[in-house]
Amino acid sequence: MRKTALLTAVSVAASLMVAPMASAGDNGGGYYNVMLGSGTDETSVTVTWDQDLISSTVVDIVSDPTIPDAHGSGAVFSAHTEGMPYSAHHRKAKVSGLTPGQTYTYRVGNESDGWSDEMTFTAGSGSTSWSFAATGAPNTLVDDATWASTVTAATATHPELLVVAGNAMEKANSTAGRYAFTDPDALQSVPTVTGSHSSDSFGGSLETAWHFQQPNFSFGNTAFTYNNVGFIGVTPQLEDYRVESFITSNADAMRGQVDWIVLFGMSSLANKPYLQKVASNASIDLVLSGNDYFYSRSHLLNANSESNENKADGNVLYPGDNDTLFVSLNSATDRNLAQPTGNSEAQAKSAQDGTPDYTTVDVTPEELTITTRDVASNAVIDTVTLSRKQIINPSPIASEKPTPTSEKPSTSEPKPTTKKPEPTSEKPTT
Repeated sequence: MRKTALLTAVSVAASLMVAPMASAGDNGGGYYNVMLGSGTDETSVTVTWDQDLISSTVVDIVSDPTIPDAHGSGAVFSAHTEGMPYSAHHRKAKVSGLTPGQTYTYRVGNESDGWSDEMTFTAGSGSTSWSFAATGAPNTLVDDATWASTVTAATATHPELLVVAGNAMEKANSTAGRYAFTDPDALQSVPTVTGSHSSDSFGGSLETAWHFQQPNFSFGNTAFTYNNVGFIGVTPQLEDYRVESFITSNADAMRGQVDWIVLFGMSSLANKPYLQKVASNASIDLVLSGNDYFYSRSHLLNANSESNENKADGNVLYPGDNDTLFVSLNSATDRNLAQPTGNSEAQAKSAQDGTPDYTTVDVTPEELTITTRDVASNAVIDTVTLSRKQIINPSPIASEKPTPTSEKPSTSEPKPTTKKPEPTSEKPTT
């Protein structure tokens, strides 16, 4: 059950507390499934929600709720209605012009019909040293407690972004599944981007894009930048010229503007030669796939090289031109856990600990460090670093260096000694 969001100002927190929610996915005031999504960059976000009302509603956002009549003077962002035939009316609003690192308080609704509970988030830092979190597919049903546990663990270290690389809900149009998915508090306070659902198709329904805002959406694909990382999400229909064109064109546009490019999606990307080739040609640094339901990472793969694989030892990898690391994320809930499969030659490591996992990615201009942990124990399952730092071979330890000498080794046999024993005056005892 969602707890009431607290404002950042401690002095007014007590006066703004309200009663606990009645059910999962309920944000109060007749508003449901509020979720904070990524915008096109760190200075923008999107807000999506459902409501029983048919009236127009908005996002009301302020940077300091302690100021008298703050909401009346705050920024208001209008929402638009999605025309899908479901009982709940769906709304989306784009919030832009955020100040990096600033904490904001927001609510949805209107003056005549009322407002949701207040929620808070912090805009992206704009820094080149930051972190984001990622999970595999949760496939939520109803009141899925393991998904809430995974989100809580994944966001405990305060990442600036959460990437869900796989099916958010078991059924893409499930209202109950959406309640369970959006229920964790973190999804109202950490910008979250979801991969396309496996049932999304080019010619048919695109449920994921309807439920959740996907920046620069095109045929089930999404692309945006966040700080110094470019993110590209792809539809399950991988072997299509539109997918290749989307990846290539966005990677070309991002290159030179960001330090790293990350591709994410629901399919087993590491075992698809077509995507390996596209990723290599587009100079994708890291691929995160979410619907394999086990953890694995590849060697550095390069579809354009003769060996195809750079089997470097250790957990620090130094990618060359067009080298890509593929990481498969374990299930984010206790459902659909699977045993590792696929091309063992391409895999550097695989694991299935039998419980949900989450991944954090620490970013600097020179390194990406990908660490995967078990939700239940927080034990590290694997960590690997993509490094662009110059490889430094360690020097031999001083004691191991041979000492130079000008003496030549002797090749002759040792000579017997001619020294005689010293005489003694003592007589032998009889």
